[in-house]
Amino acid sequence: MRIARIAAVTAGLAVAGALFGGLAGAVVLMLWAMQLEGVYAALSDPSILLMGAWFGGVVGAALGPLAAWLLMRHVPLWLAVGGTTLGTLAGGAVGMLLTGAPDLSMYAGMAGFTISAIALRVRTRPRSRTPLPPADTGARLSA
Repeated sequence: MRIARIAAVTAGLAVAGALFGGLAGAVVLMLWAMQLEGVYAALSDPSILLMGAWFGGVVGAALGPLAAWLLMRHVPLWLAVGGTTLGTLAGGAVGMLLTGAPDLSMYAGMAGFTISAIALRVRTRPRSRTPLPPADTGARLSA
């Protein structure tokens, strides 16, 4: 039962990583195309979105579960997904501004993902579990 649950959670994390990684990859590559070719030319070519979404989806599907299990076990799911997506977008945008090359901005996006995952790990404290009350051995049902 436990292995099935772990596998299901990991599969869900991989799907979420693929979706949000694909979104981040598409946005960063579209920004690059808009900078290079202009807004109209970039928006008229859907292959740019597909390339960015494909790369971001593959990387997100691999890094999402890995980061969640290794670094962000105590981070709420919405914060883990949202924080790493914003970190990826910020890293990709900074890489695009500094280099102007899409391949280097993709690596910068992965660096932004990693930095945000580590920051979330450092800033989120594990929740303390309240101990169960001791079993009351004196109160037994008498029939």
